[in-house]
Amino acid sequence: MLKDIHFKFIGFHGSDGRCHIRLAKAGKDKPFVIICSQYKNYYGTSITNAVELIAEKLFYEIANGRVEGVSFDFELPIHEQWHADTNGFDKLLAKALPRKYHHRFKDRLLDILKIFNQIVWVEHYPKDVGLLQDAASASIVRLDENGNPHWQHRIRSEDYSAIGFKPNELFPSGKEIDLEFVRNVSELKTFQPNDDPNDHALNGEFEGGERESLEFRQCRWINNLLDLLPAKIHTERADIGDKSDASVEEKYVHRLISNILALKMPDSGLFERDFPISRRLGIYKGGREKECDFVIYHPENKVPHSLIEVKRTSDSNVDLESGVHQDIARLALCTKKFGCFSYVLVSGDLQLIEKNLIYSPVSSLDITQDVFELSASSLTLDSDYLSLLGKFGLNSIFIKCQGYAGEKKSAVYIWEVSDNKDSLGSQRPYEFYIVGPKSLTNQSTRTQ
Repeated sequence: MLKDIHFKFIGFHGSDGRCHIRLAKAGKDKPFVIICSQYKNYYGTSITNAVELIAEKLFYEIANGRVEGVSFDFELPIHEQWHADTNGFDKLLAKALPRKYHHRFKDRLLDILKIFNQIVWVEHYPKDVGLLQDAASASIVRLDENGNPHWQHRIRSEDYSAIGFKPNELFPSGKEIDLEFVRNVSELKTFQPNDDPNDHALNGEFEGGERESLEFRQCRWINNLLDLLPAKIHTERADIGDKSDASVEEKYVHRLISNILALKMPDSGLFERDFPISRRLGIYKGGREKECDFVIYHPENKVPHSLIEVKRTSDSNVDLESGVHQDIARLALCTKKFGCFSYVLVSGDLQLIEKNLIYSPVSSLDITQDVFELSASSLTLDSDYLSLLGKFGLNSIFIKCQGYAGEKKSAVYIWEVSDNKDSLGSQRPYEFYIVGPKSLTNQSTRTQ
């Protein structure tokens, strides 16, 4: 394994820290090696001063699956810690009923010290960087029992033999560790297909005549939600000790969706909850704005790429279809205004979804047709929405079922909503490019 990352961390006094991380493993019998390199043209907190900060963030990124294709090859040491505001009664509850209350009062944390001492951490300063200006330097870093770092400033031949790499294989060099160059080329770009679908190169030249090259990436978040959300809802119901088999509250469903998107999207800043739309639609009348539950932004700006409305079934909610109709109207308006994609996600009791939305005699959400059309007048809407649809010229709304998964109380359905029939796709991925110099993309994925 050999993988490079442009890594960000919070430096001293809240400053933006940057370093180059290379993850390496020569074979099954060799240790997991992390080479942390100081960038040229970088003036923030040094990798020497921030070693513990960098290690902690990187370990959590790997453990949470956010570094594609990389995982620790040993069982992660985890310890539990009481929340800071936990009182004595809370601790008694957690001990007496651990299944129901344990997670409310304790955090499961990685043991950073144990992980650090199961890998090899190498600190690298290239030539013209650091104290030794005329030569590159490298040190092996270890943490003592109190978590304090110690540096072995000379790496011996037996150390390289144990690692399984030669020095020229282990350390990055050239433009790869020049922050000024990396900032220009390691950035996410919105996917714009070329005439030739096999051509993933943009125009542009770098020094030495190298063309700018691209790595094309996709995030199929619709699939991710269908694959993961039903099981997470089921687990949430079990964790809260739900004896009556009632539905999970909507705020928990929102949290679970946020967790999945944070795990699967290339960056957590690319989506948000509670996206205000009233002012953008020109329908704001004061007070709190109307909101969509989730917005996913285009990779390079804060323009909506997709909007998601979430509805949850409940034994007390006898008007599920009316609520979904309001969401459909809202999303159709947003699609018309913003040119984005829009989705309704319904979670909860499968029998209630089927009874109220699919197999009802007056059902409006058909899953047997590929794409179906609803007239605005057929929706159960407030008068405000009916007038808005008329104002925007929306007499028809087109809907496509993008999939469903789960069973009983943990089912999830996703429908796409649009003002334009031709824009409806099948589980459309979120698409983006990772841009990098040709000489770097021959190795594994570069992420920002």
